[in-house]
Amino acid sequence: MQKMRRKGRLRPLKPPDIFLFFLFLLPLFLMHGEKGEVIEIWVDGKHVLDCSLKKDTILVVEGKLGTSRVEIREGKVRMLESPCPLKLCMRRGWIEKRGEEIICVPQRIVVRIKGRDEYDAVTH
Repeated sequence: MQKMRRKGRLRPLKPPDIFLFFLFLLPLFLMHGEKGEVIEIWVDGKHVLDCSLKKDTILVVEGKLGTSRVEIREGKVRMLESPCPLKLCMRRGWIEKRGEEIICVPQRIVVRIKGRDEYDAVTH
């Protein structure tokens, strides 16, 4: 007598399943592999600054709660100081690849890394 299979029960993963899983994830890893060259800073939805990642510096950014400091060093960027209560933006740590962001919601600050030759729109 054959055993009846229960509905809703998952079968164990087999090597082909794992291979397909990683094959579908590969483009996600490749998309963000390029190192960024420029950061853009937005405060309260308004673009306030573009800055090269090639020059080490500390930027002072005024947000909703006060002053934040953004550090650029060795082609990477991080939120050095922020008056926000949970400091999640500071815990994000260093970012360096195109498309990565540091977002401080209470301060309404977004630091986004852009690559070379990025355009918002192209018109003819």
